[in-house]
Amino acid sequence: MAVGRLRRACLLLTGAAVEFGWAAGETVMIPHLVGGLNLSATIAGLVYVINPCIGLVAQPAVGHASDRCTSRFGRRRPFLLFLGLLAVVGLQVVAWSHELAGRLGWG
Repeated sequence: MAVGRLRRACLLLTGAAVEFGWAAGETVMIPHLVGGLNLSATIAGLVYVINPCIGLVAQPAVGHASDRCTSRFGRRRPFLLFLGLLAVVGLQVVAWSHELAGRLGWG
C-alpha cells in the first residue's frame, strides 16, 4: 500500500510542477506581450487560449502515432527527441520575440 501512495504522491507533485511552470510563464509572458511587443490584452489572452486548443488535438494525435511507431529507437524516443528539439526552437523564438517582431515589421 505504501508504494501506491508514494506513486500517487509523485504523480501529484509532477502535476503541481507543471502547473507552477505554466503559472510562472504566464506571469512573465503577459507583461512581455502587452508591454514589450505592444499587443492588446485581447491578443495576449488569445495566445494562452491557443495553446490548450492545439493540445486538445495534438496530444491525442501524437499519442496515437507514438503507439503505432515501429522505429528501431523505440516507440517514444523519436517523438521525445523531435518534440524536445521543437520546444527548444520555440523557446528561442520567445526569447528573441522582440527582435523578430522588429525584423518582420510588427514592432
